[in-house]
Amino acid sequence: MKNIYDNRQVRRWEDIPFTWRVVDAPSQVKIKSFNPKDKDFAKVFGVFASEDELRPAMTGVNFDDKGLCVTDAHKLVYFPKSKYAQYFPKEEGIFEFGSGREIGDRYPNYTAVISQNNDEVYQVDVVKLLTYCKMIIEGKYCNQTTFHCNFVYGKDKPKMIGVNLKFLISILEFWLRMGFNKLFMSIEAPNRGVIFSPYEKGVKGKNILDYPITLLMPVMVVDDYFGARDLDYDRECLVHYVISEDEIYDVGDKMEDVKPATFDRNLTSYIDPNFSAYEIKMWSKLISKSFMPILDCVKIKIGVATITNLTTFINKSGINIPDGLYNIINGSLSKSTLDIDDFPNIVAKDSIVSEYNGKFEFDEFRYHYDNALKCVGNDELRPTLMSVHINESLIEGSNGKILYRQKLKTFVDGLDVMIKEPKWLSEVMYVIDDDQTNSTNDIRVQIYTGDYNSKKVLFVFDRYEVYCRIEEGKYPNTQSIIPSMLANNLVVDEISSITDAMKLITKEQVKEGALISFKHGEGATELLLADTSGSVIGNLGMVKSSYSNKNESSETGLFCMPSPKGASIYDFTLEFKVLKDCIDVCGKKGKINIDYNGSTTILLMQNANNFDFIASKEPKKKAKTAPVKNMTDENERKVQELRLRARARIRILALKSN
Repeated sequence: MKNIYDNRQVRRWEDIPFTWRVVDAPSQVKIKSFNPKDKDFAKVFGVFASEDELRPAMTGVNFDDKGLCVTDAHKLVYFPKSKYAQYFPKEEGIFEFGSGREIGDRYPNYTAVISQNNDEVYQVDVVKLLTYCKMIIEGKYCNQTTFHCNFVYGKDKPKMIGVNLKFLISILEFWLRMGFNKLFMSIEAPNRGVIFSPYEKGVKGKNILDYPITLLMPVMVVDDYFGARDLDYDRECLVHYVISEDEIYDVGDKMEDVKPATFDRNLTSYIDPNFSAYEIKMWSKLISKSFMPILDCVKIKIGVATITNLTTFINKSGINIPDGLYNIINGSLSKSTLDIDDFPNIVAKDSIVSEYNGKFEFDEFRYHYDNALKCVGNDELRPTLMSVHINESLIEGSNGKILYRQKLKTFVDGLDVMIKEPKWLSEVMYVIDDDQTNSTNDIRVQIYTGDYNSKKVLFVFDRYEVYCRIEEGKYPNTQSIIPSMLANNLVVDEISSITDAMKLITKEQVKEGALISFKHGEGATELLLADTSGSVIGNLGMVKSSYSNKNESSETGLFCMPSPKGASIYDFTLEFKVLKDCIDVCGKKGKINIDYNGSTTILLMQNANNFDFIASKEPKKKAKTAPVKNMTDENERKVQELRLRARARIRILALKSN
């Protein structure tokens, strides 16, 4: 696998990974007072304090007749008392942040390092400069001890100044928290402190101490080079910041080919108009638990997007984004530095594909598949019961206590598979059903058989392909446990009356294993609450119902296993969770039919339509999508990329202008 740091030298802003070019700008903090005990004040101003216990004065905040000052000898913040007197405490001295305890020490002469002979003043965009600084840090382009970076400045003659990026970031974030996103700055010399202030008079002239300022001490420029360099790891970023122009500059193939980089605080990533917010969220969930960086990416090649967690692969065609690997960030795709060739193959190279006659009707298949999915278990010791079983026209799912079993009108001849991680196929079908432009009506199926543990079943939709790993083993013979005849039929007029009764059961009783017993009477059924031994501990009320004798059988529907702990005087007893799962499948409204023989035999629980799929009277009209032209020409890709980026307006770095 290609290492993320193989790109040793970068010359263009757009070649730097997107994730390194996005900052989470800190929100503004409204300071109510300059009291050292105030949490907001300590949070914002405390970053300038020293942690050196040998210099206790610098660990606190100093109040004198001029104003307040906090410094660690590398960076400094000063606010004048003349303009902010209402925020100042009455006492003067050095005080500890948080406790407010006075520090008995002498504060250094901080005014001596504040230059007041500055002529050249520059204005910078705080977010822009902060983004550049954090990019150097995130990309590890600078020395990891000194965090050295060179900046260009000077209006008449270009000069170089070196700074510690960690200290500069602290100052920029401080002003953002104070509500300023534009700063004036002045540099008297490469070995003198750099002054920042939201006011021009705060960095120029003889009255600097009348305005709030921050000061950053520079570091020695050892070598004249653009941007940042880490000799230890042989990494270099020639993309550099020109302070006098407030501009990020690219360097071409030749060092003299210097041009401004394209920086837009709202232009962050690729967004395909065919991606829905739910779809991107579904993709993020699929790859969220992977522990390989390559699996955190979306692969896009020749207009097809692929994601995987190695068990399930999902393809979507018609993607108008250049080839490459992309990370999912803030609901959009950003270019990754990983190598596209390292992305895992969907199927083994020696796989043999098996075609099957027949296909499933989309709406019918989805309806029954989702019902079966609601019944699958989560016991890893019984992996077959964690899958959805499809056998030609039969779909079934079970967790050992409930079983959904239904035959479709459409079928695929010879198909017999157990789908591992079945929820992702359901998620894709949800996206397809919600997409007005998708014209999927039928589902085709293929199976790829290759090396060990590489057998996969492929479901082909209009724009989607879903490869699901097939669970090894044999699905239980569900037909053998279904009663041949059911003698009793109980019809509850309204399912919601059962759910209302279940609400009377407390969470503690559910945790202890609550049981619900059914006892039919004349025109109504009594619901009783029992404990794990089967003893009645409460009455849950009566629900309207009717009872009759019958002598019928059914091979399909929702079957469940009653609790054997119910007394013989009850018709049957169900565990709270079993009954809840059954209602989730049946639906929470309408009539419910319960067929049974006795208190310990399998029950058949069906809703009013007997789980037969009912097609919509007015099916959703889906527009056919025009075929997407494959982007093979590099120039055409670049043009398309620019168009997409122009539409990608995500507010990540937006700050209110002060």
